Amino acid sequence: MAEWREISARVAKAEVVKIEKIFEDHAALAVTVSSAEHTQEIFDLLDQQYRLWRFVEVTGLFNASDKHEPVLVALANAGLAEEDIEVSELADQDWVLRWQQAQQPLDFGHGLFICPPNVAPPAEAEYIVLLEPGMAFGTGTHPTTAMCLNWIAARPWDGEMQMIDFGCGSGVLAMAASKCGAGKVCGCDIDAQALEVACANAALNGCSDIPFYLNNELQPGEADVLIANILLEPLITEKQKIIKHLKTGGVLVLSGILNDQTDRLKSAFAPEFALELSCTEQDWALMVGEKR
Repeated sequence: MAEWREISARVAKAEVVKIEKIFEDHAALAVTVSSAEHTQEIFDLLDQQYRLWRFVEVTGLFNASDKHEPVLVALANAGLAEEDIEVSELADQDWVLRWQQAQQPLDFGHGLFICPPNVAPPAEAEYIVLLEPGMAFGTGTHPTTAMCLNWIAARPWDGEMQMIDFGCGSGVLAMAASKCGAGKVCGCDIDAQALEVACANAALNGCSDIPFYLNNELQPGEADVLIANILLEPLITEKQKIIKHLKTGGVLVLSGILNDQTDRLKSAFAPEFALELSCTEQDWALMVGEKR
């Protein structure tokens, strides 16, 4: 017998708040937002909006014993067509545990693996970063994060290099660089919640010595490597801050950009950097250049 009922509505991203309120007004136990285009979550870190999704699926979770007809009427009155609404019944189970158990270690080459804490790393794993699946700020599954992790894994860190994870989110890039041999690592972000998550992840991974700062608290430095996996507009906006944190000859690694945005990014960072396309995955690009 079903214990729960999910009602999902497929809408344009501008309609998200309105649909969330409908679910909340009808006593939803939880409301989640995901892409209706079957893509990974990509946040605009400036305002925490789902900027790269044209269409969004908003899902409300209800007790199966509750009448759901009033919710459907409210959605129809809000302009939703019948084909954009889906109702499903769910049996009682630990959905989070079930999803976590389905996760597997992610291999980024050269011995670097991202693993859920409850999954044994493979024998070939040399550098292991533990992350809970489903975290809000990224676990390496998105192409932009994956390309950065591949780059980190392939780089010959000499134990003296200093690295900054600019826009650190979960801290995964900072921890990966530390595990792979970077000498001094730090991270920064505009979101205090992200820093809390990053610090907790660092503690889990034995990397409590990695400091995480708010962007405006990070002091100008002489880093050898700065990696920024954020979107195009924040990258351009933060250009001067990025420049002052790298020494001359330091390497800048930028991702979070679409393939058709690379020329604009290259122009924006000239003449201080001669950015070159390093690799692409799906619609995303990774650019690398040295500070002149």
